[in-house]
This record gives sequence, structure tokens and C-alpha cells, in this order.
Amino acid sequence: MPARRTGPGVRHRSGTAVASSSTAAALCDQVGHPLVGVAFDTFHANIEEKDIRQAIKTCADQTVHVHISENDRSTPGEGHVDWATSFAALKETGYDGWFIIEACGLTEEGRQNVFRLIGRDDEQGDR
Repeated sequence: MPARRTGPGVRHRSGTAVASSSTAAALCDQVGHPLVGVAFDTFHANIEEKDIRQAIKTCADQTVHVHISENDRSTPGEGHVDWATSFAALKETGYDGWFIIEACGLTEEGRQNVFRLIGRDDEQGDR
């Protein structure tokens, strides 16, 4: 895997011209700037993608950060996003960047649940 990009991310978003991870990856390739990458979003992937593992692999070389959000924007782990598959695919691709929690009404219990999902016991600001 090439060096990870660290710039702004093209976010795939349902209902737009960039609705899938493959479209976002292709757009980044067309822009061709080393600081432009994909912001992979589990909420939108849950809507648009047929295979989450493949979607993550498709844009792996361009992914700059990941938005973690449940299918209904609630606390991750309380809906039906397949987190085991999502995190396994991210690990398989060597992703080591930031995870951005995007949840409405995130409680302390929900925040702790997110740390459990990503396999962390602490709340350190590092990756």
C-alpha cells in the first residue's frame, strides 16, 4: 500500500454524483493530487454499497479517514451496520488513519461502545 494521503477527503454520499466508494476513488484518481483522498463513510456505504468489504478495498489506497456512523445515525453498535466486516476490511487494507464518530445523541455509554467496537480500552487521542 502506498504512503497514506493526509489531505481533504472526497466523501461518497448517497443521492449525489459521488454515491459509491468506487466513484469517489475514481474522482480522486482523476484529480490526481497527492493530498486529495476518500473519506469513507459507513452510513452512506450502508445505503449504497452491496458489499462493504469490497467497497472498503476499492478505495483503500485513497482513504484518508473514516466516518463511523450507524445506519440511522445513532450510536455505532446500536443499529445494523456490520462492524466486524467493516473493521476487518479496514485492517486487511492496512488503514491506520483517523476514525471520525458521526452520531446523533451520542451518550457516554455510546462513546464507550465505540471504543469497544474498534478494540480500544482507553480514550487516548492517538490512533
